[in-house]
Amino acid sequence: MGPTMSDPNSNSKPVSPPEVPGLPTRLLMDLAEGYCNLRCPKCFVFGPDDPDAIRPLRGFMTLETARTILDEVMSVRPIIQPQLWTESLMARNFREHIRQMKERNAEVSINTNGLLLTKDIARFFVEIRLDSIMISLDATSPETLMKVRATDELEKIERAVFVKSLILNGDGR
Repeated sequence: MGPTMSDPNSNSKPVSPPEVPGLPTRLLMDLAEGYCNLRCPKCFVFGPDDPDAIRPLRGFMTLETARTILDEVMSVRPIIQPQLWTESLMARNFREHIRQMKERNAEVSINTNGLLLTKDIARFFVEIRLDSIMISLDATSPETLMKVRATDELEKIERAVFVKSLILNGDGR
């Protein structure tokens, strides 16, 4: 039994701390560290005035490194999110990364800004049975999108949402 905790102002018995699992139940695997296709003013990673500040931190996770991590953590079957502060669709070997996650029956949840989502990628997501995709859309006008995401490509993001929906419903060959 591990150490115990107690309230010095109480007459209650000491309480054991909660058990901490050895492996995470949610795994953030940043496959493309330091890469994003936007420069959102609100983002503390890519928003600063110095676009070169992130350059020394850039890198892509290799398929071999990802495979090693996956093999190590799959005993707890974590939910895997293949991004952190990046655009997941910019990762090298993106499809192969997702494929090796799904081959291990992992639950995979992707977040994207939608600008790189094509019919081909959306079809891949349906075929691979991606568990979840979230498309960040935090504006209803190109002007507001420019303020928060430094892009005015609202129509392109909206098309990506509809493309994904069409393909998911079997209508977007």
